[in-house]
Amino acid sequence: MAQITLRLEDQKADELRRLAQRKGRSVNALLSSLVDMLLDPATAASRDQELYERLVRAKLIDPDDNVMRTAPKRPSRPKLSAARAALASGPLASDIVSEERG
Repeated sequence: MAQITLRLEDQKADELRRLAQRKGRSVNALLSSLVDMLLDPATAASRDQELYERLVRAKLIDPDDNVMRTAPKRPSRPKLSAARAALASGPLASDIVSEERG
C-alpha cells in the first residue's frame, strides 16, 4: 500500500479533521473514499454524488462552485411529470437542425 503526503492550509486541515470526527471516520478513511469517488464515480456513496462527479468530469459544472455543499432537493413527482410532458411536446432536435440547414 502506498503512502502519499498531502499539504493543506492549517484551517483546511482542521476542518477536515472535524469533518472526519463528525462522520465517525478517520481522516485517512475519508480521503480514501474521496479518491475512490474521483477515480471511479460508480463508487460514490449516493446517486447524486455520482452524477455530480460525472458532470465535473464532463466539464458541465465547475467543482469550485461548491454545488454539493447542501443536500440537493429533488423536485416533486408532479413537477417531474410536468417537466417530462413539456419536453415531450416540444420540437425534435433533428427537426430544428434540418430547418436551420434548410
